[in-house]
Amino acid sequence: MPISQAETVGFQLIPNASGEYHLSYPKVAEDIQYTAERLDYYIFHMPESSVENPKYTADFFKNVPCDTILYIHRYNELQENEITVTYESSVWVAQAGETVKVHVSFDGWSDLDVENVSVVSVRQRGTEYEVLDILAEANAPGTLSFEAEESFTIGVLVTNEVSNVLTDIREFTVIPDFEVTSIAYETITNLTQRYSEEFSGETEASISVTEGDEVTLTILTNVDEINEAREKDPSLDEFLITYSWNKNGVSLPASVNILEEGNKLSFTTYSKDLHDGIYNCIISSGTDQLVTVSFEISASYPTNHSVITESESTLYVAGNLLHMTHVKGLVRIYNMNGKLVQTIHATGGTSIIPLNHHVQGVYIITCDAHTVKAIVR
Repeated sequence: MPISQAETVGFQLIPNASGEYHLSYPKVAEDIQYTAERLDYYIFHMPESSVENPKYTADFFKNVPCDTILYIHRYNELQENEITVTYESSVWVAQAGETVKVHVSFDGWSDLDVENVSVVSVRQRGTEYEVLDILAEANAPGTLSFEAEESFTIGVLVTNEVSNVLTDIREFTVIPDFEVTSIAYETITNLTQRYSEEFSGETEASISVTEGDEVTLTILTNVDEINEAREKDPSLDEFLITYSWNKNGVSLPASVNILEEGNKLSFTTYSKDLHDGIYNCIISSGTDQLVTVSFEISASYPTNHSVITESESTLYVAGNLLHMTHVKGLVRIYNMNGKLVQTIHATGGTSIIPLNHHVQGVYIITCDAHTVKAIVR
């Protein structure tokens, strides 16, 4: 039955046993049937007070067909106490690459019209949390899985048509895989001049030192970061690693010392004849071999066979170091374009000048009768 333009229509929502609502009109013989489009508008965007005692003019319903009865459903708002989240461990810690499982369940979930369940990463802004990324999602309660890749704050987001709940927010810690972050060496001459160089992300290095230097090789890893993450779960053992050194595949010379936890090798006085070679360090965890680090090391001029008299002057390059003995006057360093990039006033005696502050490349160094080539790495 059509509604006239001037007629005032009152209606009420009457629930049935299934929780659905019957739209009833006391002033017309037959009830109104909504189209799907208008149903979405009227039911989901009406103020809560209008549902209890709604009054509208006929003009409001002029495009609505009025020939049959329609049963409609009202959505209930989600409540946090209706959602239960469980995890595979009491403390939220996972190994990198591990599959993480989150179990989500609801009290009477069929009455909540849940449309989506997500495990999300979040960040806090004031008293609220902002969703950054969806890690796993489903359209019903159950087990959600995702790969552990990095540490962040995690939560479970549940939504239906009219509400959403972000619950069970906690810190999620990923234990990273073991890695060698860098390797380094340091040399100290008998004149206490110090030089060091670090190779980030490398597991191999070729090193030139000087006969008689004190030399230290160092391996740096992320083991402290791994142990810090594991401390958050008492059930996880500390990540213990071991270092096993050799020279050219055989035992180390007796004059070489292993320092700290085994990640350092020290030569108190480097001897070319005794110490030149490849030093390998095998890093293991239990019976698992993790990585092998190799240092190829050799001593440059002067060797223990070289004799420098008081009257001789020498100028040579070893590694990224310029060595001068009894050199007097201006020492000039040119790049391969012929540009003068550094001038040194040499006053005699013995001195060592680092060159590593220059851009990597080839340089020509001159002083009096001396001309040498330097390759800065």
